[in-house]
Amino acid sequence: MQKAEVTWSINPFKLAENAAETHREIPIKQLSRLKAYLSDDEGVLNASVVGWIDEDRRKLMRCTIDGEVTMACQTSFQPVSVSIASEVVFYPVLSEEAIASAPEEYEAFLYDEEELNLLTLIEDEIILSLPLSVNAPESPKQQSFGPKIIEKEGDKPNPFAVLAQLKQNSED
Repeated sequence: MQKAEVTWSINPFKLAENAAETHREIPIKQLSRLKAYLSDDEGVLNASVVGWIDEDRRKLMRCTIDGEVTMACQTSFQPVSVSIASEVVFYPVLSEEAIASAPEEYEAFLYDEEELNLLTLIEDEIILSLPLSVNAPESPKQQSFGPKIIEKEGDKPNPFAVLAQLKQNSED
């Protein structure tokens, strides 16, 4: 028997109005754009979305994501486990103008469809929460390439020797 991928979609306004919540374990294999940043696609991420209305009557969604992904170390190219723990408050709006006037503490996005695909929204948030570079604990702190150049203190000419020579010439 084959499992079909089921979309995870909601109407964010109805979710907030009903103070409803939804939870899902998301296999990393389903997140095609995220896989490009990872060294393997094994494991699952846990996501929960809770709707509510704030004191200014804004319809909001609090999204919490946690789990582990595997990325490649930037110096040794070995797999490194990276913990994902993200929490964001999404603010669905109906116009571009509303995005510009949204409070900074909310992540405003344009909602212009019948249903919102939560997998796409959550995948975007996971990608944004990934570290820019990953280093394994046993990796060297700085990788160097090419021949090592060692300069001795005594071998360097004094850059102020020319000035001292000019001063001596002017006094003579």
